[in-house]
Amino acid sequence: IADTCDYHYRAWKEVFAEHGFNFKKEDFMQFFGRRHDTIIRFGLGDKVPEEQFDAITENKQQTYRRIITGNITALPGALELIRSLCDNGVKQAIASSAPFDNIRIITRGLGIESCFQAVASGIEVKDSKPDPAVFLLAAEKLGAAPANCIVFEDAPAGVASARAAGMTCVAVASSVDADKLTDADLVEPDPESGQRVVPIPATRIAEHELGRRIVANIVMLGALTAVTGVVSEEAMRKAILERVPKGTEELNMKAFQMGFDYGRGLVVER
Repeated sequence: IADTCDYHYRAWKEVFAEHGFNFKKEDFMQFFGRRHDTIIRFGLGDKVPEEQFDAITENKQQTYRRIITGNITALPGALELIRSLCDNGVKQAIASSAPFDNIRIITRGLGIESCFQAVASGIEVKDSKPDPAVFLLAAEKLGAAPANCIVFEDAPAGVASARAAGMTCVAVASSVDADKLTDADLVEPDPESGQRVVPIPATRIAEHELGRRIVANIVMLGALTAVTGVVSEEAMRKAILERVPKGTEELNMKAFQMGFDYGRGLVVER
């Protein structure tokens, strides 16, 4: 939703410096999207006393909130998509490794807190990303089946978590290079980078009793196209045809049409 990567790194670097550890950017990037306990153990080892562990965590949180307050910038297109989905009655949840205070500082700062029907925090689950627990908790809070969820992620650990949860994943390369996110169903490069969309073959499919196999992520893209209007139907069809494996064009267009018709029906009902 927002470009927070550098603010998290700066906060960790400042806190670790107080303990004599030089936390480098490459160290941070390999743990980007992971929970604090994992990062602290990397920097200071496994023998950190519990009381010190909690103090380091709280220090980092306060440092991060101090640094980012007044500097929150939404990723290109994020607010438009979130508000469009909200306006059209599509349920949305946040599934983050961050604590609730950090989540709220972003959603309130961007004025989108009311767009989300559920929030799942890493502090509520035992295992952090890439474990799927936080995504499964978000789906449970929404009352949605994991197979019916689309995840937007910007970190490799988050992509792995979404895939493990059985959800379709769209990765946005705003913080890491697109080639590190190719386990997602679709990778959208940073809009300001000038890169093209990474062509992930649409071969991850779900079984449906619809007479044949349907490409699940293409069905969902069709529904999103109809509901949001962010991308035109013609442009999305063209983008899909440019990227799917040869010989699957007809199947993918039928899948897209099925999703598009469903999404259009939701709009008409509203």
